[in-house]
Amino acid sequence: MTITAACMKQKGYTYTFLPYWERERGVLAQMWENTLPASERAAAHLALDGNSGGGADYHWEDAGCWGQAVHVMGNDNAH
Repeated sequence: MTITAACMKQKGYTYTFLPYWERERGVLAQMWENTLPASERAAAHLALDGNSGGGADYHWEDAGCWGQAVHVMGNDNAH
């Protein structure tokens, strides 16, 4: 998660990941995106997830900070 957080910081967001097992039961307000003003959520999601669309045409460069983290860890078979 530190790879993703560092990438998001470069994009101007303070990203905090909270695993589901550490969240209070049924509390969605703790989700990272819900801490942002509504006007920033779409841009933040684009920074985090990109717009790769997945599938056969997937490129980690288009997959936002998650894609970068997956690539850096070597989990995308692109090394």
